[in-house]
Amino acid sequence: MTITLIQAATPIYVGATPTVRVVFRNASTNAPFDPTSVEAHVKSPAGVITTYTYGGGTVTKNSTGDYQVAFTVGVAGDWLVRWSGVNGTANIVELYKLVVERDLVG
Repeated sequence: MTITLIQAATPIYVGATPTVRVVFRNASTNAPFDPTSVEAHVKSPAGVITTYTYGGGTVTKNSTGDYQVAFTVGVAGDWLVRWSGVNGTANIVELYKLVVERDLVG
């Protein structure tokens, strides 16, 4: 099983609401599949972790295996998104980094 991340638009500025997508794929067939549970753990530059879950209204499903999360970035720095999906007894994890810049205008 593999995860393919689809990058949000860049650059990303403080106050923006980027959307980060993930596609869970079968390693043998490359076909998308739905894990039994999907979570996105977002870590701010200050180290605060917020968990978003599918079924809880914060992670949305676009199609089979294709999920996304949107969140507002309040400070500049490196934001980490850790996707996890449980498929039977296997926990699939992928990490993605967003670099948020200060808006120099205004």
